[in-house]
Amino acid sequence: MKKLSAYLIVFLTLAVAASFLTGCGGDEDLVLADVGGDKIYAQDLDDIFERNRETFLSFDEELEWRNTILDSLIIQQLLVQEAYKKNIDESEEVNRIVLGNRDQFLLDILYMRQVIDKTNVTEEEIKDFYAKLEYKIQASHILVRDEDTAGAIMDSIQAGSSFENLAIKYSVDPSAQQNRGDLGFFVWGQMDQVFQEQVFKMNPGEISAPFETKYGWHIVKMVDRSPNELRGTYEKMYDQIRSTIEGQKRNARLEEYRNELMAKYPITIDSITCQYLMHKRESLYPPSLLETLPKNDFDLNQLDRDEKELILASWDGGQLAVGPYLVKAKKFRAAMK
Repeated sequence: MKKLSAYLIVFLTLAVAASFLTGCGGDEDLVLADVGGDKIYAQDLDDIFERNRETFLSFDEELEWRNTILDSLIIQQLLVQEAYKKNIDESEEVNRIVLGNRDQFLLDILYMRQVIDKTNVTEEEIKDFYAKLEYKIQASHILVRDEDTAGAIMDSIQAGSSFENLAIKYSVDPSAQQNRGDLGFFVWGQMDQVFQEQVFKMNPGEISAPFETKYGWHIVKMVDRSPNELRGTYEKMYDQIRSTIEGQKRNARLEEYRNELMAKYPITIDSITCQYLMHKRESLYPPSLLETLPKNDFDLNQLDRDEKELILASWDGGQLAVGPYLVKAKKFRAAMK
C-alpha cells in the first residue's frame, strides 16, 4: 500500500481525534473511513482499542496509537476487498475452512456477546485492587469436603490440637502432606475470591471459622502480614491490574452463564453409557498408564460404530453421542495447551 498522503493523514488524525473527543463515550455511528464503500466506524476502532489497551503518557501518544489501529483497519479492508475480487471466497479451500471452524466462530461470537460485552472494569475497582496490594499474606489452611468434618476439626483446634497436625491428617489438599497446610506468601488476586476476602480481613495468629468456597470447606490460620515490596507504582501496575480484574470478571460471568444454560436446558447423563465407557477404558490401557490419562482420553479407533453412537447425554431438543463428544473433547484439550 502506498504511503498515505499528508492530506489523508491530517483527515484521519482529525477523524480519530473527533472519535476520541466525542467519546470516549463515543458516537458509534461516526464514520472514520470509507474504503471502497465499506465503512469503518468509530465503534470498530474503539472495540480494538479497548481489547488492546495501553498506558499512555499524553493525548498525542494515545492519538498516535488510535491512528495506527485505524490504518490497520483500512489495510485489512483493502485486502479483504482484493480477495473478493479474486473470488477467493468461492474456493473449495475457503469453504472447507469456514465449515470446519463454524462452531468455533459461533462460540466466539456468543462469548463476545454474553461475556465480554457484559463485563467491564471501573477505575474504582482498579484503585481498590491496587490498595489491597500493599501487603502480602502468609496463611495455612485445612481443606475438607463437607461442613460436618470442618466443624469436628474446628472443635479439635479449640480443644488444643495442633493446626499443622490436623492439616496433615485431614486436609484433602494434596500438598498438605508436605507443607502441613502452609500456603506461603500471596497477594490480593492470587487466590479464590471468597478465600482471599476471608483471609485479608484476619489478623496474624487468628484462626477462622469454617467457610465454604467452590473447592470445599476451609479453616484458615493467618500466619503473617508483611509489606509487599514488589508492588510498583499505580501507573506501572495499571494495565496488569486491569487485565487481572477483567479476567476474573469474565470467568465469573462465564460460570454464571453456564449455570443459566444448565438451568434452562437440564442435561441427563446416561449412567449406563458412562459405566460402559469406564469399563472399556480400563480394558484398553494398563493401570500404570491409566492413572496418567484424562478420563475422557479414548482412541476413537478402538471403539466400533455402535459404541460411538451410544447416547452419552440428552437434553430438551438435543443429545450427544459418544463419538462426537470424544472428538470435541480432543479439540478442547488441544486448544487449552
